[in-house]
Amino acid sequence: MKMNKKGMSLVECIVAMGVFAVATTGFTMAASACVRAQAKSHKRNHATNVQTTNLEHFSNYKQVVNLSEYNVKPMDNDPTSVNSYVITYTFPSVEFKNTKVFGYRSTVADSEDGVFELSFLSPVSHVDLEDNEYWITLYNCSTEDEAWDISCSNDFHFFDTEKNSKGQSLTVNNMIATQDYIVFGIADDRPASQIVPNDPNGITFYIDDPIDGKHFEVPIDGYLDISPEDTSDDRYGYIFYTGGTDFVDYATYVGS
Repeated sequence: MKMNKKGMSLVECIVAMGVFAVATTGFTMAASACVRAQAKSHKRNHATNVQTTNLEHFSNYKQVVNLSEYNVKPMDNDPTSVNSYVITYTFPSVEFKNTKVFGYRSTVADSEDGVFELSFLSPVSHVDLEDNEYWITLYNCSTEDEAWDISCSNDFHFFDTEKNSKGQSLTVNNMIATQDYIVFGIADDRPASQIVPNDPNGITFYIDDPIDGKHFEVPIDGYLDISPEDTSDDRYGYIFYTGGTDFVDYATYVGS
């Protein structure tokens, strides 16, 4: 029997390579598409987790918030709007209205995917501050419950979420150890010629402990502007009482 020892011709090699290239191109495109889909899915899952965490903190930990902390903005973009809504619950014998509801949109930073902008209603309020106004969150992070009398001089006054003046004194009956906090506003009432916008220098409030007889002077300068790259939080202060005579700022407390 005569054996044919000839190999493939050049034309056959070219045809085979072409068929192989077409086949592998399809597989490569499919694999690339899978990798892109996985990367996009991972990015979406991460963004969703971030947004969920932001909403949990937004809704659970404060009655008044600085919106920039949570990538949240008012639902109503009109700067003159109070962003307040009414929810009506209708029952057979009575109609109940909740007037303490505010509308917000939660966004994900650096996300181009609009699906992650969620609108929601919350009882959490936001205070729009003037150049001479500051909003303070004072935490009791010590191991002891605290009862304090908080005061300021006649050059300043305290105010609440509705911008109602509370005069020069506040009373905190019981701040539970390690978890409780109080929020309040403080406004600079000095003549306009003495006020530098967004400059809290000189604004001090005082804390007296009627039980232990301790007296503290707490200047708010140094407790503001926790994010230097974010100018929207310049007038929001976070003060952490850690016991004894120690009041620390946000960076110090988080870093400890």
